Amino acid sequence: TTPVFPLQLALPLAPACPHFQDAYPEMPSVVSDLSPFYLARARNNLNYWRALRQPGRRLGGVDDTGVTRFLQTAAEQIDGPDQEYDLVVCVYLFHELPEAIRRRAATEFFRVLKPGGMVVLTDSVQLGDRPSWDKSIGLFGDFNEPYYRYLRVCVECCGLPFTITSTPLRLRAVLGSASCSEPQ
Repeated sequence: TTPVFPLQLALPLAPACPHFQDAYPEMPSVVSDLSPFYLARARNNLNYWRALRQPGRRLGGVDDTGVTRFLQTAAEQIDGPDQEYDLVVCVYLFHELPEAIRRRAATEFFRVLKPGGMVVLTDSVQLGDRPSWDKSIGLFGDFNEPYYRYLRVCVECCGLPFTITSTPLRLRAVLGSASCSEPQ
C-alpha cells in the first residue's frame, strides 16, 4: 500500500491534528497555517501528544516532531508544487474567509491535490445540517460570523460535487462535514 501524504490546512489547534497522529503516528504530513504563532502551538501540541500517548518515545527531527513538516502559508496561495498531496484537510477555516478568498482557497486545494486524491472540508454546523437549528444558525451571519453562509454555495460554484458525510458521534454535535473529490 502506498502511504498517503496529507496537507492539514489551517488546523493546527483543531482536533484533527492529534487524531492523525493517533491513527498514523509514522505518517509524514504537512501542517500549515498562515500564523507563525499557530504553527508554534501545533509543534507544542505534537509534543504534548507524544508525551501523553507515547511517553519516552523520541520522534526525531529538529524539534522532535518527527515526520511532520510545518508550513507557513495562506490557504488561497499554498506554497507548494502542483499535485503534491493525496489528501487536503481544512478544518474551521472557511467561515472566517470572504467569498473571493474561499474560492481561491478551494482552487488551491485541487491544484496541490494528486489525481484521485480527496479534499475534506470540515467546519461548523451549516444551514440544513440540523433543520431544527436552522432558525438560530441562520442568524450567525448577522453577528460575529459575517462569512457564515457559504459552504454549499462555495463548493458548488467551484463546479465540484457536494456531499454531506457523517462524522463520529462524539463530534457530530459540533461539526458539519463536507468532502468532495475532483471530477475524473
